Amino acid sequence: MKLIKEVIHRSAWLLIGNIAARSAAFLSNIIAARLLSQELFGQFALLRNSISSIEGIISGALGPSIIKRVSEICHKDKNKIGRIFAIIIITDLLLIFFVAAIFFANSDFIIKHLFIDQKEILLGLQIGTLLLISTNISSLMQSIMIGLEEFKKLTFAGLASSCVAIPLIFFFTYFFSIYGAIFGLTLYFFLDFLFKYLIINKITNFCLYYFFEGLFLFWREGKKILIFSVPIFFSMVISNVTPLFGRYLVVNSSGGFSDIAVFDAAFQWLTMIMIATGATTSVALPMLSKAFGNKSLVIMKSIFKINLTINFAISVFIASAFSFFAKEIMAIYGENYAHGYKLLVILCFASVAFTLSSVLNKYVIAINNSWIVFISSLVGAISFIAVLVCTIQYREYSLAFGYLAFYLSSALTYFLKITYFKDNTMH
Repeated sequence: MKLIKEVIHRSAWLLIGNIAARSAAFLSNIIAARLLSQELFGQFALLRNSISSIEGIISGALGPSIIKRVSEICHKDKNKIGRIFAIIIITDLLLIFFVAAIFFANSDFIIKHLFIDQKEILLGLQIGTLLLISTNISSLMQSIMIGLEEFKKLTFAGLASSCVAIPLIFFFTYFFSIYGAIFGLTLYFFLDFLFKYLIINKITNFCLYYFFEGLFLFWREGKKILIFSVPIFFSMVISNVTPLFGRYLVVNSSGGFSDIAVFDAAFQWLTMIMIATGATTSVALPMLSKAFGNKSLVIMKSIFKINLTINFAISVFIASAFSFFAKEIMAIYGENYAHGYKLLVILCFASVAFTLSSVLNKYVIAINNSWIVFISSLVGAISFIAVLVCTIQYREYSLAFGYLAFYLSSALTYFLKITYFKDNTMH
């Protein structure tokens, strides 16, 4: 009972924190949908998803490793915390600036081949380079705070950044159209990073000395994080590029951005469920990592089962509520989006499969079995592409069914690994 209360308490704070932190980003979509034409909103949504996919590869690969490493160090040797933070920050910044430079240098190529040569959004794509960086450093601070299990402080940081950013996003979108919408989001993620960094700095007394010390120890310590992250990196490449490829395929098959606009309006509600269940599954990783490090396999098994049950119940409840009010939800975006309520219902089913996959993912990462993450993503990608190709004539609906196939097959792969090809760590 004590363990259940602990999981629920931490999950509740992280859930509130994630909703608070992402409310500005979520509302930016509604603001953009209401202020921009459907074609411009489609361009904005595709551009934002492209950047999110690229950033998701980096933060998705490093995030679990960072949470696991911070959690281990925090409970074993607190004297190393400042040094480890410095190494983590250096590793992340090197990767994101390298990727951002490539992204910016290839702006013309991306516009020509992925945005059907819509040259008028070239500036938006270039501003998107700053969005890529700000999103990444915000995610970095999030991972560190989860590793420290500072869920309450994370909530207040997210609430503060959203309250400041929402009126700014509206202002920039209203006066500067699609460019203002992208810049407003960039500003929000930078504020989110700043608030979280200040909290981390206060908790750990992080100083410039640790940063210089981290430069000398970067190869020895940073190498451990990077090696563990390699299979997760490949997994994130597959998980982010595959749906992005599906979007581009739908855009090119329909010759416009209207179908993508409707799909992405519905997809934002899937991300809301992901944020909710992602919060509670993220709580599992530091708890599982500590139990595994202490060889407490019975406790680890209990944590796993409790998290699986809680997250499944939460996802089913939220998905059912969103499905019931699907017509009303899609009407928020305007009359041109109301017919997409069936997309939302399909994506709600996909969110339940995503939640199961996410909990199983945290378990295999905690026991250092990161290669199964890559295999699970590969199976999911094959399922996604197969469904998309077979149903491409249904355009935006083919994407929705593709997501459902991806998460179902991914969860099934994890389940088969843990259940039928048992790890010694389970016993």
